[in-house]
Amino acid sequence: MTLSNALRFAIPTVFCAVMALVQTTATAQTSPINDLPSAFNPESNTSMAITGPIIASQSLLIFGNGTQMKLRLLGETTGAWGVSGQSLPAQIFSIGSNPGELMNGNTLCGPEGAPTYLVVFQFKSYGMWSLNLGVFNGSQPPVSMNDDGLCGTYGFIMDDPS
Repeated sequence: MTLSNALRFAIPTVFCAVMALVQTTATAQTSPINDLPSAFNPESNTSMAITGPIIASQSLLIFGNGTQMKLRLLGETTGAWGVSGQSLPAQIFSIGSNPGELMNGNTLCGPEGAPTYLVVFQFKSYGMWSLNLGVFNGSQPPVSMNDDGLCGTYGFIMDDPS
């Protein structure tokens, strides 16, 4: 095999390997909640009063009072999840059961009913990373934060995902 033939086969192979690495890195950054549990502290007064600190994995969310909520990952998507409607990657989960009362007798959706879907996304604001939960009580998975079923939003401090 000549050098030019070897390069003809090597370059596409190296390109594919680099593209696979780039795609893996992008996926890791768009998945704020992983298989391994991670702890997050509340960023807002709302989160402090309702959820408290949380421990989250792709199958379970544990609230500050010890209440557990089972999750099932439906997929990852990019949509208008940001507070100003900016397009952000997010994870969408179905909620296995209503966690009921959390901190201070509050519930995730207030008087609006039981939560059915959870959207998790991250973004950087004022130099800090934030993990955000959008809670929905609709019959279909949400496609943006503008969906009618939105019943609560909660923010948490997170480490830089990179």
